[in-house]
Amino acid sequence: MFGIKMKRNGVKIPAKGTDTSKLPTEAAAIPELLIFPLSMHIGAPAEPVVAVGDRVLKGQLIAEAQGRISAHVHASVSGEVVEIGKKPTQNGPAPCIVIRNDHKDEVQLKPEDWKDAADLDAEGIRERIQAAGLVGMGGATFPTRVKVEPPKGARIDTLIINGAECEPNVSADLRLMNEDVDRLLEGIGYLRRLLPDVRRVFLAVENETYQHIDPLKEALEDGASDIKLVALPTMYPQGAEKTLIRSLTNREVPPGGLPAEVHCLIQNVATVAAIADAVRDGMPLTERIVTVVGNAVKNPRNLRVRIGTPIGDLLKQTETDDNEISRVIGGGPMMGKEVMDLQVPVTKGTNAISILSDAQTAPRGSTPCIMCGECLNVCPVDLQPILIAELSDRGRTEDAKEMGAMDCIECGACTYICPAAIPLLDRIRDARTDIKNAEAAKKEN
Repeated sequence: MFGIKMKRNGVKIPAKGTDTSKLPTEAAAIPELLIFPLSMHIGAPAEPVVAVGDRVLKGQLIAEAQGRISAHVHASVSGEVVEIGKKPTQNGPAPCIVIRNDHKDEVQLKPEDWKDAADLDAEGIRERIQAAGLVGMGGATFPTRVKVEPPKGARIDTLIINGAECEPNVSADLRLMNEDVDRLLEGIGYLRRLLPDVRRVFLAVENETYQHIDPLKEALEDGASDIKLVALPTMYPQGAEKTLIRSLTNREVPPGGLPAEVHCLIQNVATVAAIADAVRDGMPLTERIVTVVGNAVKNPRNLRVRIGTPIGDLLKQTETDDNEISRVIGGGPMMGKEVMDLQVPVTKGTNAISILSDAQTAPRGSTPCIMCGECLNVCPVDLQPILIAELSDRGRTEDAKEMGAMDCIECGACTYICPAAIPLLDRIRDARTDIKNAEAAKKEN
């Protein structure tokens, strides 16, 4: 019935709009008010450890992780806590801490008994990663401490550093690989100390990125490094974990499985650089590079942004024409989510803000499925998107789960390629939400 065409595991998306790959990173202006969601990560929300009226320092813990799958939240400026309550976030209204910036940028100092990073054992390195509130900065936002501590008995022999930034027109990771090479390589060194069984390290980029990262190529050559820089075909979503593992090792992560099951660990380049800051200096995750791009943006930029900065402040700095804005996307145009309020803040996983014009968002009327099988051909995790979508439409939640809805990585390749313009990803997201709600209801009963 399906799958007549060759399996491609992705789509080729032609670059459109401004090329930001050669734009050096600039410091974003720091706003008056910064908003810190208590849930910038997969897992349990953090719990506030400050109160309204408290003065905080840059880097100070303001919300504490709850349980194993959670992450700390830190102030990215010094100032006063002025509100704790629900505010707009990319996932809807959610508990946040609001800090008024005093523009002094006073930093919390290291304790007197601070140990040099060279003297730390593996557990000491993990503790600093956890203390810094690190999460996956490629968008997944899984707590890094958990990820760098593989399940008991798992032997990790392959470390993959993910620089395959495949969203069109996003260049945050590319700029990091040009401007923060020393931090990146230092972070890889700490990961190797955590993973004694690692025998090979791949740093994966796409072909188009490879042409623009001369500083990284020179550093690897000059240092006689055993890190293998690999240029992969430019294909979306090349940066997906299972796709990378298949491309680099020919190993297949089983459905519902983790990379550790095939002896691999993957970290995004931005996360690895942040690991260096955390382990060496105890610096928590308080800022990141964000690409602001789109047809409505007069001055696209790569900006180093403090966590908690409202997206609206970034649009002002890029001279975005409000009259041209049709949609604002937190992230790239494929996997990002629409921002409904410009007070929504930049979080740890925000690598881009995509501003789409009317011309880019003109609706396409969908028609019935023509049974072409293209969504199957491009799915990087070998799902059957149209069947999951139809099961979701019919309310058959358990059947959608059996078909692998929870294995979907929400890349949107199926929606992009569908000649019938069926919003497959939206329907699969509906199925995933229904599955989660049903499982939560079972636990309550």
